[in-house]
Amino acid sequence: MNDSVTLKRLLLYFIPFVPSFIFGWLGNNAAMGTSAAIGLIILLIINIDKLQSFKGLGIEAKMKDLSNLINEGNIIFEKLKDVAVGISEPTLNQLAYKLLSLTQGPNPSHIADQYENIIVLLTKLNIEKKKIDTAGDLFSHVFKNKIINVIKYEVSQNKSDYDEKLLEELNSIKIEVENDDSRNKFITQLNKFPNLNDKIKKLLSTYKTFSESGKIENRDLLDQK
Repeated sequence: MNDSVTLKRLLLYFIPFVPSFIFGWLGNNAAMGTSAAIGLIILLIINIDKLQSFKGLGIEAKMKDLSNLINEGNIIFEKLKDVAVGISEPTLNQLAYKLLSLTQGPNPSHIADQYENIIVLLTKLNIEKKKIDTAGDLFSHVFKNKIINVIKYEVSQNKSDYDEKLLEELNSIKIEVENDDSRNKFITQLNKFPNLNDKIKKLLSTYKTFSESGKIENRDLLDQK
C-alpha cells in the first residue's frame, strides 16, 4: 500500500471525529460524547462494504447493490446533520448566557471565537442556513445587544461631545433583547449624531455586518468597557 492511499485512509477515519474534538476543545463534554458516537456510526457506514451485516439505530443494511447502500448512507447523513444542529443549539445558548453574565468567564471576543467555530463546523456539514440561524437565534440577539451596550457605554463616556437633546432621545429608547426593531430604532437615532467617534463607527459597522452575514468584525472592541 503506497503512502498516498495510507494517508487517504487515515484522513477518512479521522474526519468523522473532528466535531468531537472541537466540542471537547470548547469544553462541552456532553456534545463531545454525542459527537464521538456519531463519528463511530459514520465510520461504520464508510466501511459498510466490508461488513456482511450492519444493525444499529433502527437501521439494517445487508450487502445489496451499491446504489442502495449510497441511498441509505445519504439518509443517515441527513439525520446526523439534524443531530449536529440539535447538539449545537444548547451549546450556542450556553455561549449567549455567558455573554449575558460576564462577571466571570471568557471575554466577549473569546465567546465570539467559539461561536464562529461552531457555525463554521455546521456550514462545512452543508447544513441549511435557515437551520443554523434558528440554532443560533438566541446568541444572535444577545450578541447584538452586547454591541449596543458597548456603544451606549462609549456614548456615555463622551456625552459632552454630543447634543443634549439627541442624547435624551437616544437614552429614552428601551432596548429589548429579542427585538431587532428596538435596536434598529436606537441605531437610527444614533446616526443623527453628526460627530460620532471612530470607535462608535466601527461598532456600528460590526453590528451591521453581524446582522447581515453573521460575521464578527472588530471583536477586540467588545472587550473594552
